[in-house]
Amino acid sequence: MKRRELLKNSFYMVGGLWLSELAFAQKAFADITQLSKSIKPHFLVQITLSGGWHTSLSVDPWTSSTRLPEADAFIEYRDDQVIRSGNISIGPAMESLKSYMSQMTIINGLYLSSSDNGHASAQIYTMSGNGTGQAGFFASELELTKDKTPFGVLKNSTLYMGNRSVAATSLSQLDQLSSFSDFDFQMTNPNSAITQAMQSQTQNMNDIILYKSQIAELQKTNPQITDGHKIALSFKNNLATNCSYMVYDGNLDTHDNHEGNHLREQTKMWQSVKSILDSFK
Repeated sequence: MKRRELLKNSFYMVGGLWLSELAFAQKAFADITQLSKSIKPHFLVQITLSGGWHTSLSVDPWTSSTRLPEADAFIEYRDDQVIRSGNISIGPAMESLKSYMSQMTIINGLYLSSSDNGHASAQIYTMSGNGTGQAGFFASELELTKDKTPFGVLKNSTLYMGNRSVAATSLSQLDQLSSFSDFDFQMTNPNSAITQAMQSQTQNMNDIILYKSQIAELQKTNPQITDGHKIALSFKNNLATNCSYMVYDGNLDTHDNHEGNHLREQTKMWQSVKSILDSFK
């Protein structure tokens, strides 16, 4: 299947896609965007788990009927610990996402290079699908194909844009919307997406006011407002459609005590991902 058809059939039709390789041409983005406009509004949250890690405990479990010899591969779980739903299999570290398995598509087989080319460059390639570094993370690439939104791409860390330029808003900035007295009337940061949004059309101001009122209502029943709530309400009020989110809740770059470290740290990461998905629900 060509990548364009893969995205059409899996991402927008199923409603979500776990991508390991992203190398789509701009025209493919445009075609898919045009197609999806005729179906329903769609949103993308690109979630990345920070740090290097061994994935067999999560999305790449060994599922062959015959295990490899221990001298050839260190498998950190028993066969009965693999969780299966249809043709999807996940390892024990990802158990917290078991309830979401029916909505997953998992793609294995990302090939970086025959020699290590550094953590940073490997991460950029994985998150953009471009080996030259010219393309930005997928969330920012997709933003280029859509109508501009007041907040642009939502983010909680540095958003790699390659040689592109898109508006972006940090989730921490959304806390500044607690009152209009927080608005930057002195224009000390005129390039801020929030500053531009609040200075623009009345329509944007109305959407921001509605966003604030919904946050206030949510706080009455759920005092702990999470990043997931901010993302979901930004999407709901047409303030953004794309988000690049980095999960840091764990240290995946372990080099010893694999039996303990890998399972513990990967489990923490996936529980953080589940928390975000639960907020969307």
